[in-house]
Amino acid sequence: MNKYLFDKNQIVTDINLVTIMAPDVEPTLNHPDRPNHGFAYAISSTVEYIFDDGTRLMCSPRNLIYLPEHRSYYIKKHESGYTACINFKLLNDTEIYDPFMLEVRDSSQTEQYYASAFAARTRGLRGSLSVCFSALYAIMSIAESGLSLSYVSPEQSDKLERIMAYIGNNLTDSRLTVESLASLAGMTTVWFRKLFLAKYGIQPSKYIKSRRVEAAKDLLISTGLSVGEISLRAGFSDSAYFCREFRRVVGMTPGKYREGYRM
Repeated sequence: MNKYLFDKNQIVTDINLVTIMAPDVEPTLNHPDRPNHGFAYAISSTVEYIFDDGTRLMCSPRNLIYLPEHRSYYIKKHESGYTACINFKLLNDTEIYDPFMLEVRDSSQTEQYYASAFAARTRGLRGSLSVCFSALYAIMSIAESGLSLSYVSPEQSDKLERIMAYIGNNLTDSRLTVESLASLAGMTTVWFRKLFLAKYGIQPSKYIKSRRVEAAKDLLISTGLSVGEISLRAGFSDSAYFCREFRRVVGMTPGKYREGYRM
């Protein structure tokens, strides 16, 4: 199963290098056991990264690539150009992650983050480290957002569709949680949330709540059950929480909603 950098919260402890490589500089071709994490951004270059597991990523202009610590790879330069890179260390993290690449939406802003970090690191003035950290976290935010909206493979899509069917069949089970669904799908909770959002445009927790509220609305109209009984049948383990969620979503209490249909 894939392991991604953003599967858990990360704390950066050090920034080892900030560089902007010019077209006339020959890059290091072989990178065995990379000593740190890195984000490289192709400003105007085209470089292919071939990793130890056979993964091949062609990094062209506007592409941002994550290079995991302790992964081995070599590169092929296809087109000369500018490449920016920032290397860093993470706190108490022994995981070996998978590389990934994405196309950034705002290339000028991304380039500005690298440029500000490079200038601060080069000049070494007071506050330069803070500038570098700020730029790196901004780049990581771009990567995390882009990854969450990235392509969902057919295999992943099939898994998510089965999960959706499972939700529909088990909606009244109060033990139905995002964590249990992620486990059922064979994914980490963080990655499951990302893929679900990418495919359906809504967080799984919000989807489950909305489906349960809809089920409760039907029960309020079609039965004479008490609000407490309806909350349990709709999958809410706590009637007070159900009433709060119902009012937040519908704009009125369950009792008022029922009264409106009986008038």
